[in-house]
Amino acid sequence: NATSIEEIRKVDIGYMMGNGFGWNVVRLLNGDISIDQAVSGSKRRSFYNNGIDPENSGHITIDSWMGAFLTQNSSIKPEKIAAAISKTVTPQYLSVLGLNATPAYLLISEATMRAHQRAIELGYVEDTWMPHQTQAAAWEALRLGMLGPIPEELLND
Repeated sequence: NATSIEEIRKVDIGYMMGNGFGWNVVRLLNGDISIDQAVSGSKRRSFYNNGIDPENSGHITIDSWMGAFLTQNSSIKPEKIAAAISKTVTPQYLSVLGLNATPAYLLISEATMRAHQRAIELGYVEDTWMPHQTQAAAWEALRLGMLGPIPEELLND
């Protein structure tokens, strides 16, 4: 049992996901916190839900890569998308609706869902694909440079 963040950083696999997430994993495994407390934030929770129950989660994981993918033919700069997505405080007007995400995260999530539906309609993906599978394929295509040059702001992301 690790008892400090310093001990977690010494683990052979490295410090898991940064931002104190590794410490939350240890606290979860020790029974000190619940999964809802350990896996906070829209991106982390979506990633977790898709890993645990991909066929039923209904989640897609939004990050600066997906923001860049959805805005690649617009004048919106990738760094502006990344900054908007990375905000961690959910506005109160969304919290009261039971939503735990920023407006940018929700907007890009909705755009990704619509892109998934359009990809099915156009025959680019099978109608058996889940939204997170289409999102992952788009993410990989962008990351590998298959959709044009990778925005410089994403190269170190």
